[in-house]
Amino acid sequence: MFGTVRGMGTLRSALEELRGEDLASLGDAELVADLDELERTSRMIEAERSRRLAELEQRGARDGCLSLTAWLIARTGCRPRPRPGGR
Repeated sequence: MFGTVRGMGTLRSALEELRGEDLASLGDAELVADLDELERTSRMIEAERSRRLAELEQRGARDGCLSLTAWLIARTGCRPRPRPGGR
């Protein structure tokens, strides 16, 4: 999925590198620092995901589905996350 889109291959490679780390060899401070960075990065990824979904919604790109939510479920099997502030 990620490897076919420009820039996404780098993101996927970084995640694969993290998955290969031996966590038992890290100290507590390193694990805490890593967790802090992962949390910040997770929020950035979520914001970028939301930005792309909003662009698709604006374009009406749904491949025959009646809503972007239905399209997302059909395509990825997951539901969109609620926007901050509700709605």
